[in-house]
Amino acid sequence: MASMWVQIWITMISGFPIIGGKGVVYYVDKDTAYVNGNEDNGIQIAVPSGLKALIGQFL
Repeated sequence: MASMWVQIWITMISGFPIIGGKGVVYYVDKDTAYVNGNEDNGIQIAVPSGLKALIGQFL
């Protein structure tokens, strides 16, 4: 549930975070990140440290 909240909250504020020129979807509960989609259709990437730091401010 937390991952969905973070994903929706970021989307509602200003879209997905842009890292390396691509929107990144991050799932807190799974500690996974995806570009070009979400966990169903995106490409999994290493979680960017800047994104973890940002999310850490909200948790």
